[in-house]
Amino acid sequence: MNPYIGHDSQLYGIEEHRLVGGKGDGMRLYEINNGKGMMLTVSPDRNGDITRLRYKGINLSYHGKRMI
Repeated sequence: MNPYIGHDSQLYGIEEHRLVGGKGDGMRLYEINNGKGMMLTVSPDRNGDITRLRYKGINLSYHGKRMI
């Protein structure tokens, strides 16, 4: 193990988040970092929808207009 790394989550891992308020209240999101430059956000409560996808900081996902 690299002595400069305090925890594996600095390199790769999964974080679970829950939305609070609005239409998505209580919805789960998983932020996944594979350690090779790909990061994605998955919504298991929306059939595994990939809401964000980035590779080495470059956005690969579609962001449409938002209704206010």
